[in-house]
Amino acid sequence: MDAARPASCNTPAMRPKILVVDDDPITRELFRNLLKGVEADIIEARDGPEALALVHRHFFALVLLDIGMPVVSGHEVAALLRKNPHTRSLPIVFITATASADGATDDALGAADLLLTKPVEPSLLRALCRTLLRLYTAKQDAEAEVQFMRAEIRDLRARIAELSPVDRT
Repeated sequence: MDAARPASCNTPAMRPKILVVDDDPITRELFRNLLKGVEADIIEARDGPEALALVHRHFFALVLLDIGMPVVSGHEVAALLRKNPHTRSLPIVFITATASADGATDDALGAADLLLTKPVEPSLLRALCRTLLRLYTAKQDAEAEVQFMRAEIRDLRARIAELSPVDRT
């Protein structure tokens, strides 16, 4: 087994990304400031179409998504992300000023995983993001390990084939 084990996805080149989607620039700035201590790159989108375009260009660890946006709502963005096999399991946290997180139902959540109401408690938001980032990193590390093991199995099969040629006559 000559191959080296895969590096963790927590290297600077593979730093996790959080997508913050809100039509209000003050809210986006607030979230950017609240998440400064979180080990992730914060990328912002002003609306649903911009968010969908960014998701096609980047791999995100999670999405913080405002529900009430013009043009394409947060519910519509979340539904589209769930339909795409590449983003189906992407954690989506709805952030809204109009619904109560205490009374969140499956209908209110829609395609999201969690619903938080504004104003969001800063320590809760940071703890949630850190937890989701740890899960994302663990998933990335596990996927890298699976790829490593598959390569090892291919190498072993090739060595076995070299050692025991099959009679093809």
